[in-house]
Amino acid sequence: RPELVVERLRVQSISTWAMACIGPYSQAARIDGGALLSAGVLGLVPHRMTFPTAIEAQAAIAAVSGNCAPAEGLQDWEAELWMLMRSMSNVLEEMRSGFSEACLAQVYVSERIAHAAGEVAARVRAYLRAPRRAGPLLTCAVVPQLPKGGLVE
Repeated sequence: RPELVVERLRVQSISTWAMACIGPYSQAARIDGGALLSAGVLGLVPHRMTFPTAIEAQAAIAAVSGNCAPAEGLQDWEAELWMLMRSMSNVLEEMRSGFSEACLAQVYVSERIAHAAGEVAARVRAYLRAPRRAGPLLTCAVVPQLPKGGLVE
């Protein structure tokens, strides 16, 4: 059998569009021009590699949406989730894909926010939903801790 052709995306330096790899892996890999696999993504601010504050995320969301006033009452996990979905969207775009093509999503939630696991899953499902198509299979697991002390991956 001929060798598989694997196209990889590995952000190794500080960027403003997607966080750099924390470990020895690629953000995404496409196998033989078909399936696109993605590594876990944390909601880090790409150019700082730190988690956003709720206030920073509120301001960014307001700027992207064109609203003058940022949304009120954003929780830390919501800020991380927004940032990780932004990074993931950019990675998928670079790999010529998007959320609408997702078939499976595995979400990890820190036990520190286990009470919000259902809401996290619902938000991820909303991000991934494509018009006129059912969303991907989504599983959500509560874990003792995530890399860098994250709340959502």
